[in-house]
Amino acid sequence: MRLAASLVAILALVAAGVATAGAQSPPQPRRVVSANLCADRLVLALAPRAHVVSASALAFDPALSTVWREAAGLRPNRGDAEEILALSPDLVVLGAHAPRAPAEVLRRLGLRVHVVGLAEDLGAAKSEIRSLARALGEDARGEEMVAALDARIAAIAAGATARRAAVLLA
Repeated sequence: MRLAASLVAILALVAAGVATAGAQSPPQPRRVVSANLCADRLVLALAPRAHVVSASALAFDPALSTVWREAAGLRPNRGDAEEILALSPDLVVLGAHAPRAPAEVLRRLGLRVHVVGLAEDLGAAKSEIRSLARALGEDARGEEMVAALDARIAAIAAGATARRAAVLLA
């Protein structure tokens, strides 16, 4: 018990030293773990593939995930703190609905944790993209993603005509 408490204290001191080493942004993470399906989509679009070591287990299911092909070859995770810690990440990306306990444990152990918030409108979605891109050290990729989103919206608006749709449910 004392050994575990000592280890936690040492890790907290190391993390505090790293956090106060400079006012500049943290170094680009080289070992990113995503533990949420929505976060998986953004992480796999923004981070260099070589820097992503794990994605949520749901990312590998073609029935649920739009990035199952991109996730191939990564290690799946269930979002457990112990499992994530064993992957030695320098950034953990979680979703807003992730259980708080694993995130708090990981933070107490000195890991950087980024929570992708809920986006209730396009402005919030762009803000979340930029925030995660900044955490990944990929600001330019984030701006490219936002610009592509804006371009798609503009193209839809430019070609907007009165359309009708029918939704059929069996």
